[in-house]
Amino acid sequence: MENIRLSRATYQRVERAYEEQLEADGDNGSQASLAGERALASIERVNEDLQANVEQFEAREEALRERFQQVTN
Repeated sequence: MENIRLSRATYQRVERAYEEQLEADGDNGSQASLAGERALASIERVNEDLQANVEQFEAREEALRERFQQVTN
């Protein structure tokens, strides 16, 4: 679970860095700005995938806890 928190924090730091760089580059249609926007979109997809994995992990964890309780009772 600690790794998931670190991954989320890392994602947030990277996302902020890209957003700051986009603001610094300005919106003049430059290649750097376009590349930054693509990178940010990619980061957002990674975050969505990470969130889906977290939800799946939590569901599995809950199911395992329930099974363990059934076996121990």
